[in-house]
Order: sequence, then structure tokens, then C-alpha cells
Amino acid sequence: MKGFKNIISLTGILAVLVACNGDDKPRHQGNDPIIANSSRSYIASPNGGSQVSVGTKVKLELSLRNPATETDSVYFFVDQHLVYSTAGKNNAYSFELSTDSLSLGKKSMKTVLVSSKGEREEQVSHFYLISDIEPAQYTYQVINTYPHDPEAYTQGLIIDNGTMYEGTGLEGKSELRIVDRYTGKIQKQLKLDNQYFGEGITILGDKLYQLTYRSKKGFVYNKKTFEKTGEFNYDTEGWGLTTDGKSIIYSDGSNKLYFLNPESLEKTKTIEVYNNKGPQNLINELEYINGEIWANIYQTNTVVRIDPSNGKITGEISFTDILKAEDMHPRIDVLNGIAFDPSNGKIYVTGKNYPKLWEVKIVKTEI
Repeated sequence: MKGFKNIISLTGILAVLVACNGDDKPRHQGNDPIIANSSRSYIASPNGGSQVSVGTKVKLELSLRNPATETDSVYFFVDQHLVYSTAGKNNAYSFELSTDSLSLGKKSMKTVLVSSKGEREEQVSHFYLISDIEPAQYTYQVINTYPHDPEAYTQGLIIDNGTMYEGTGLEGKSELRIVDRYTGKIQKQLKLDNQYFGEGITILGDKLYQLTYRSKKGFVYNKKTFEKTGEFNYDTEGWGLTTDGKSIIYSDGSNKLYFLNPESLEKTKTIEVYNNKGPQNLINELEYINGEIWANIYQTNTVVRIDPSNGKITGEISFTDILKAEDMHPRIDVLNGIAFDPSNGKIYVTGKNYPKLWEVKIVKTEI
């Protein structure tokens, strides 16, 4: 190991750490034949961009192009952390990485090969950890049907202490509302400035939080009076919003969920959402129900159930055919809006410009 120690003095250590923190665009992925002939090594496993179920072991392997290459040592890093090192001359260097404690999502991989002369060569690749759970399948039964304003481009729907709140979207038409869930009548409303496209809403304590679509700005209101008491900024689009009672949680249309401190509204955590086939993108309106995050998937009739501790999708609910022929009109858009009443366990769903609000019972699909 002497050669590596010689080149990694304080300067060398900093160089390795900086390199591991740089652009993760791979210089080499798998057995890509385009790699320059001057490269001594290549990452043989895993292939760049491959998907691995969390909980399984993934083989990390660096191979030498020339078996005669005189090598002092090889180092493997995953997400900037040194996970394995070995010394001596081999045709290939490999080990099996346990993924039990790793989070879902993209994992950057970097190898550092040190020659007997102290020369260092790096290779970079990446792989993805996906869920090891096949989501349970559910359908629904309609328990009750109520009127819903067909002019409401529903972006957020919540029930707080028996009161239903709704946030609507579109520039020039975005509003906050208190709505009688049984009659559909608007009991209180606040129109947003025309420049804002309203998105998800949630309530924690006496505060009502609201996102906007592309303005990267959110608002905080007194939930009873709708008086604006604060604003906050975020660096993505704003889509869905909910709370687990401790954090404000929002989506941005990707497969990520962001957790915010409810007081400072600074980001505290990000999780990536995956099923057993890959990332779940287009996560839209959110609702926190009995320890899970339920999410509309944009432009579909599917609601997914997400474990907030790890991002795994535990279930998928199909709301196919909830709209009937008599419900259709020219402005009908997509399913969007989930509300949970914790006082009685009732669940309600609607959609953008839908004329109805449904109380539903979720039923597991028999295989």
C-alpha cells in the first residue's frame, strides 16, 4: 500500500474526496467499447444505469485492460464513501456490496486505481436501487356521491376537524376554498394573484400551506381567516402537499418527495419513490393516511401508497371508470384530489373539473 500512501498525503486525500464529490456523469459505463485505449481499467460490474433491488448484494468489479499492469491498490467508493479497498496485482478487483442499509435511488460509484509508480486513475459509473416489494393491488367501492364544482381545477383537497379545504389552479383562476363536502357549495374563498398557479395545500396546527406551480413560492395562511402570514421559497416546481404532523411534505412531478421544517420551511430530507420496476415519476397531489403517503399519479387513474420511511410503493389503487358517461363535459381533466377524514376514517376523491366528489372504500384486489 506504500504507493498509495506516498501520493495521498494531505493533498492526495483532498483530491480523492473532491473527485468523489464531482460530476457523476460516467467516464465509463459497464463494458462500453468506446473507452479510450489509454485507460488501464474499466468498471465491469454493475453496468452503468442498471437497477438492483434493495436488500440484495451488488457486485462491484474493476477489471484491468492489460493483466500485466503493475498495480499497488484499488479503492471503491459509493456515494462518496469508501466501501472497499484491496492491494496487489490482479486481473480484476471485485467484492459484493450489501445494500440493506442504503436508500433507494441513484448510487454513484467511483474506483481509484493506483499503479506501482503512484499514478492514479479513476473510473465513474452509477446504478439504481429500486424497491424489493411488489405493490399490492387495490380497487374501490363508491359509498356516497356528492356534488363538486366542475369549474374547480382541483390541486389540493384536505379535511381538517371536519372542514373540507380545496386549492384550485390555473393562472387567473387559482383559489383557496372552504367547501361543504355534502353540497359542494363554497363557504369561503380567497383568489390568488393572477400571476400564480395554485397547487397543493395542507394544514398543520392553525396554519394552511399552499404551493404554486412554477413560481417557486409558497404561502402560509391562517386556516380560519385565510389571512396570509408568510411566504417561503423552494427550488423546484410545486405539485402536491401534505403533512405527517411533523414535516411539510411536497412533490414536484418527479419521483422525489421533499420534507420541510414547518417553521423554517427549510428542506430537511428528500426521499426517492420506487416500485419493484423502477422510479415512480409524475407524483402529484398528496395525502397522509394512517402512516402512509397516498399520491395521485398525474394523467392516470392510479393512486399509489408510499412508505415515507424509505420511498417504497406498497400499493396501487386503480380508480378506473369512476367517471361515468353522464359526468363528462369539455373541461374534464384528470383524477386529482384525495382527502382523508381522520375522525371517521372516510376517504374522498375527485379530479380537476370533475362534477362529483366520491366517498370511497378501498378494496384489495384478489389475485
